[in-house]
Amino acid sequence: MLKQLFFIFLFFLSAISFAQDLTVIQKYPETAIPGGDYVVETTVKRSGITGFMKFFQGVPSGCTAKVIESKGGSFSFDKGGAKIIWIALPAETEFTISYMVSIPKDIEGIKNINGKLSYMVNNERKVYDLETKTIRIGVNVIAAKTETVLVTGSDNTIITESPTLN
Repeated sequence: MLKQLFFIFLFFLSAISFAQDLTVIQKYPETAIPGGDYVVETTVKRSGITGFMKFFQGVPSGCTAKVIESKGGSFSFDKGGAKIIWIALPAETEFTISYMVSIPKDIEGIKNINGKLSYMVNNERKVYDLETKTIRIGVNVIAAKTETVLVTGSDNTIITESPTLN
């Protein structure tokens, strides 16, 4: 019985030590203004993954992307998306990359954006699909700018904030 427990323990220990965990968290805006820019931040948390990795995320048709932070990877804007390739990953097990998307003035609509991270584990290609993001460009978009409006009544004064259009 003790031998069986020992082998079970070794099995779980080896499974844990060879486990590859990958978590991706993105900051992606819900709205944007034609003729403007927006920033996409992606935080990658990895465990047990080393070596090659490729990040790809589409951008709305007609838009372009420029690197802000690639954490040592090679950035390119190709085939309608932002791409970063690492031959060797950063030393940190958690790192953040970012890029800026520039929107032409004539682009509007609701756009669904897909992406993925591809990486290698034991010479086997793995793919992590990013959560689909939706961005509304110029369609009934209220800018995030606010202004303070002073409203006075006969017996009190109220200060409120309300959204305004740019």
